Amino acid sequence: MFTGVTGQYRVKNVMINGEPLDTHKMYSVASSDYLLLNHGNGFTMFDGCKVLQDSVKMDNQVLIDYITVTLGGVIGEEYANPYGQGRIVAVEEAP
Repeated sequence: MFTGVTGQYRVKNVMINGEPLDTHKMYSVASSDYLLLNHGNGFTMFDGCKVLQDSVKMDNQVLIDYITVTLGGVIGEEYANPYGQGRIVAVEEAP
């Protein structure tokens, strides 16, 4: 359960399915067992949370399967821009 943030948020304007993040709502998070179960990189904030599914493919294997199976080995023009599709935008704040 979210218990709050001390100080300023480091990440701002988080949207989930087109809606702003609701700190009172419960969300499911997908990640590797290294982070969620083994506290890799100090990720202890998920300790004790309910695990919905364990032992799944790593992100690189999912990407390989998507390219080879779903896309038939052909990466379309929508993925041609190495800087992405503009959905994630870094914003620097003035001091």
